[in-house]
Amino acid sequence: MTITNTIKHMLFDTENSLNNEYNMQSYIEILLISIIIPVFGIFVNPSDIFFTEAGFPWIILPPLLIALRYGTMNGMISLFLIAALMLVYINLKGGDLTQFPLHVFSGMIILSLITGEIIESWKKRFAVQTQEKKYMSTRMKQLDNAYRVLQVSHAQLEDTFVDTTLSLRKSLSLIQANIEQCEKNPLSFVAKKMLEVLGQYEWLEIAGVYAVDENIGILERPLVTQGKMPMLIANDDLLTRALKTAKPVNIKKSAYLEHYDKINTNLLAVIPIVDAQDKIWGILAVKQMKFTEFHQQNINLLSLVTNYVANLLSGMKVGTKQSHWKQAFSEIDASLKLIMHHNLDAHLVSFNFSHSAKQRDYCAFIEAHSAGLNQRWIIEDSNLRLLVLTPISDPRENQYYLRKLQRQFEAEFKQTFKSVGIQIKAKYFSEYENPKVLANLLSKVRQ
Repeated sequence: MTITNTIKHMLFDTENSLNNEYNMQSYIEILLISIIIPVFGIFVNPSDIFFTEAGFPWIILPPLLIALRYGTMNGMISLFLIAALMLVYINLKGGDLTQFPLHVFSGMIILSLITGEIIESWKKRFAVQTQEKKYMSTRMKQLDNAYRVLQVSHAQLEDTFVDTTLSLRKSLSLIQANIEQCEKNPLSFVAKKMLEVLGQYEWLEIAGVYAVDENIGILERPLVTQGKMPMLIANDDLLTRALKTAKPVNIKKSAYLEHYDKINTNLLAVIPIVDAQDKIWGILAVKQMKFTEFHQQNINLLSLVTNYVANLLSGMKVGTKQSHWKQAFSEIDASLKLIMHHNLDAHLVSFNFSHSAKQRDYCAFIEAHSAGLNQRWIIEDSNLRLLVLTPISDPRENQYYLRKLQRQFEAEFKQTFKSVGIQIKAKYFSEYENPKVLANLLSKVRQ
């Protein structure tokens, strides 16, 4: 129903209620106001009780007042009631119709019609505006309630995302902190820590981590298990596919569902532990998950964690300690995958500071004004750089963030980013699957 139709219905209901309310009251007032002049004239001016011969024709006031209050129709009723009283009065005095003040009566008719039409027009306008205001007030309350619900829902979504992000990031950071102290068999150590992280999710019931040898393939004995993990089947179709493609595979894929009875597997999913260079360090074999939680989003989460630990292992192979760039790559890669896991978008913004006495002050200021959900990495090699990852940020919001930061920077240092040699690069992520995209981006930032 449109706004116009709604207001019309409201006006119709209002008119009906007003008519019922004022019907009897208006008739009583018409009668009393119409006779007040002649009654007053009987006592004050018996020879001319209607004051038609006075300097001012006072008899025009009753129908005028009635027309102003109730409109044209009731004004005309008052007018004809007065006309009837005049005829009765002339007849009682023994006069004839020539004594009837036709000119006064004609003026009263015209004046009452004009007055009544004007007042009815304004009443309709006022009624429409009143109902429009009432309708708008109602809609405003509805929109306000809807906005509050949306605001609460958005706050809950942010809280959920922040809690999940911080919890997973904290767990992954602990793995990274501990792996650097592990010199012997790091894969076994990382596998154990990885399943401790994944053990936070109750939907992962039975799973195991297996090492992969370049010569003999998957080792039969698991490095670590969650629940009672059975022996792997020889030439398992899911394992073979995962090792061949270096990508997660699960039985929900349409090709497997159509020929499920012919598939040689006893697993639900296989997630390879693969780093950014596509080296497979091991596999995570999932035997059992809660049925309602077995969907692509959770498979992506498992892939996120396995990719992160694979990059840690790759970094250990290069040296005993990851460089700032490798550490930033691992953390940004994991954060981006987590953001995409929640079907959100993000921006990665880099600030490259030229050599100056105040470059650390500039960096500290920008970092301090990039709070909230933003994640930050300070990298110092040949130049000082600050990387800021802003989740839930589309291109328009990112432009607003940079403009606001520019204004705050100018207010603090009385200079612009360009004048102090700060170079800004931003990359928008609406999807993220291939870590090589991030690796290439960081290489460009590093130049």
